[in-house]
Amino acid sequence: MAEKKAKKQARPKKTAAANTKKKTVPPKKTDAAKKTIKKETIVKKNPAASLQKYKNTWMLSTAVLAILLIASLFTGGFDFRNKDQNTEIDCIDTLLDSAIASETKTALSTAKDELISALEAEKEVMPTNTVDDSDKPVTLDMYIMSQCPYGVQAEDGAIPAVKRLIDSVDYNIYFIVNENGDGTFSSLHGQPEVDENLRQICIDKKYPDQFLDYLTCLNKNYRNAESAWKACASAYGIDTDEISACQTGDEGKSLLSESAKKAKSVGASGSPTIYINDRPYQQGRDTQSFTRAICQLAPENPACDSMPACSTDADCIKTGFIGTCVDADTENAKCEYTQLPVVNIKILNDETCDGCDTTAFNSINEQIFINTEITTVDVSTDEGKALLEEIDPQLIPVYLFDETVLESSEYARLAQFFTKKGEYYMLSSDIVSQYISSPKLVGRDTIANKLDLFVMSECPYGVQAVNNMEEVIDTFGDTMDFSIHFIATDNGDGTFSSLHGQKEVNENIRQVCAIKYAEDTYFDYILCQNKNYEAGQDLDTTWEACATETSIDIETMDTCSNGDEGKELLRANIALTDELGIGSSPTFLVNNQVKFGGALPADEIKTNFCAENPDTKDCDATLSTNTNITPSGTC
Repeated sequence: MAEKKAKKQARPKKTAAANTKKKTVPPKKTDAAKKTIKKETIVKKNPAASLQKYKNTWMLSTAVLAILLIASLFTGGFDFRNKDQNTEIDCIDTLLDSAIASETKTALSTAKDELISALEAEKEVMPTNTVDDSDKPVTLDMYIMSQCPYGVQAEDGAIPAVKRLIDSVDYNIYFIVNENGDGTFSSLHGQPEVDENLRQICIDKKYPDQFLDYLTCLNKNYRNAESAWKACASAYGIDTDEISACQTGDEGKSLLSESAKKAKSVGASGSPTIYINDRPYQQGRDTQSFTRAICQLAPENPACDSMPACSTDADCIKTGFIGTCVDADTENAKCEYTQLPVVNIKILNDETCDGCDTTAFNSINEQIFINTEITTVDVSTDEGKALLEEIDPQLIPVYLFDETVLESSEYARLAQFFTKKGEYYMLSSDIVSQYISSPKLVGRDTIANKLDLFVMSECPYGVQAVNNMEEVIDTFGDTMDFSIHFIATDNGDGTFSSLHGQKEVNENIRQVCAIKYAEDTYFDYILCQNKNYEAGQDLDTTWEACATETSIDIETMDTCSNGDEGKELLRANIALTDELGIGSSPTFLVNNQVKFGGALPADEIKTNFCAENPDTKDCDATLSTNTNITPSGTC
């Protein structure tokens, strides 16, 4: 429960934390290849959203099933029939290093923007047996981060297919990177990823026939690219001195700069984002899936003659029906279809809530259950009030399914996300809130001009959100009542867990102590530590320098952070996040009621705040619209 105050100018005033509750009705070529594969080095946008925290969910082995179920939610246009597809998520190495915790959070961290984009692309799913300009090669464009495991996985799946169908495919690899404007670049996985992006751009430019072989070699040890790349390059006759000169010189920077500009033009940010013939590719990332997708557009290639009619259920798509691939991957393979029952869905919503639009999530449900009848009931009506009292939800909108959902073939897979409420089956608010812009908390008092930010101190998205808040705070000053809180788990034995490990727990505690003992400068301390985090430094070794720089007494900080006091302060933060059902970093809460998330640029944060506080001074100010990380990303 932290409130920021000014160091050089007035900061928002300190008031009570956002914990007032009141129950009310809320009004990737070989030497043998004859064709040179064209590539460029570019960027694109495929964001990512967040998981609302189940208490200790990311620590439980039983969450593996949830991962699989939700992964299918985020892939293939949200068609649950495609069991071989992979999760379309933003790649966060810091999460991948954390056992089950990383997998759970990663599986459930897809950005809302990607979901909406995928749904809109559903109408453009790869056409069957359609030839577009048969005299031209099929274009396969892949937008990746060179050190993202999901991007690497996609490359490893595509490369064999590309080699097999070499005369029919033009395979392009583009890189997702941010241009800082000073001749440097930043990428989600840090400077090592930027360096490898530059090397791959240069190899692609100077040794296009060896590029795919280089990738195949390097991808086996992509996390250690700095020490592995020369061996892979030398194995395929690539001059490493030439590549190093390109990487560190103006040529490489120019190529990567073009990539950044391309990124903005196509809007790619999630690794991988894949297009075939300029249409979104939402199928599997294995070699067979890529081969099938290319062959559908280039059936004249001899290598396509042996392709079966279907390989998975995902190849069998017919509106209003569930498709099954019989005798998959054999010469007798065929699709069989069964018509689906109608599923009735009632949505309890609040027409006064600007951020509660359900259009996008309704489309998702239509993709999942195929045949749906959806009605909306407002909380201000008699029926709405009765439902509100009967169901007692934490958030609105609420999705209520009647018994027809039990007849759906998808229910068995999704049952754990439903709770029986009277005659209804209520879909978990943890799922619904991923697709609603700003869901509204029910039964909480309104606190005007209040903005709370919930973060993990070593979450890259949380760090960016805090950094972006500096401009927002300096704009509104005392008008905005700003507080910052930390997300973690109390293990109940005097210890804590956090998504990015013990070092994050340590910094969480130091920051809550700074908040208590340095109201005027704690935010400057956090900004100082954020710079150290972004530079890859160990925050356990840098905090004293930041404390000194921001006039915080080191002895006081040390005593608090290493004693019971710091633990109690963090425990109070955890209690609040649990009460609010917040587990994604960053999450904002406006006026103690309206939630939104993501490392949004300052102007978007302002817009969300002012939507609930339209009469607040300086709401007409124009703030920064750029951010150095995927805006919709969360940990």
